[in-house]
Amino acid sequence: DYLVVAGGGAGSTGNGYLAGGGGAGGLLTNVGGSSLALNNLNTYNITVGDGGNVSSSSGSIGTNGFNSILSGTDITTLTAIGGGRGGAVTSSFDGATGGSGGGGASATTVGSGGNALQGYNGGNGISTLGRAAGGGGGAGSAGVNASGSGQNWVAGNGGNGLTNSITVASGTGSYYAGGGGGGAYSYSSWSFTPGSGGSGVGGDGSQSTNAAGNGAANTGSGGGGSDRGAGGDGGSGVVILRYPDIYTITLQTGVGFIS
Repeated sequence: DYLVVAGGGAGSTGNGYLAGGGGAGGLLTNVGGSSLALNNLNTYNITVGDGGNVSSSSGSIGTNGFNSILSGTDITTLTAIGGGRGGAVTSSFDGATGGSGGGGASATTVGSGGNALQGYNGGNGISTLGRAAGGGGGAGSAGVNASGSGQNWVAGNGGNGLTNSITVASGTGSYYAGGGGGGAYSYSSWSFTPGSGGSGVGGDGSQSTNAAGNGAANTGSGGGGSDRGAGGDGGSGVVILRYPDIYTITLQTGVGFIS
């Protein structure tokens, strides 16, 4: 059995326009389906994608997460696509496409796309008065659109991740690939709510000068978007193989292992 999750996209850092949450890295798995046939005499190559990152400088655009790959001469290469970064300012209001798409900044109503087989779209920002950003997409559902009117504004939550039992014998599983929450404005007499990260593994969005949350490491989750604080970095991806213990596998790191 395999689980291949790419690195999550970073949320961006806002500067008055609120930044969108990062999309989760793409997720590929055959758990619950047909097993992958490997030959213990062959060599297989594994790349674990890092999460995207973002500067704390006002208006900084985050980066997409990096791909995770499992390949070999006798199998079809499995490539999980890095998550899309969240939208911010200048020419990058829209979240980027990726395994799951990044959330839109507060000055756009256009969501970004996820890969149809690996994740979902990011949520839309809301343009009226520029008050709230969209959540990044997750492997289990789309990022939530920002909403609000008058003096009440709510940033979008990150899309849900997916559970996977590959590391848990009981089958309960852990969550992977949740989207990052969108950033929200801060104004004393109005109500603003930043978005929460998807499934508890995506980074939470922030408001005012508070830093957004990072995506959880080794889950491929997106980072949260911010108002004027630092955006959240995406969580690193992961590649897990589960195989019968009658086989001996030698794992070589360093030269043959890319992280």
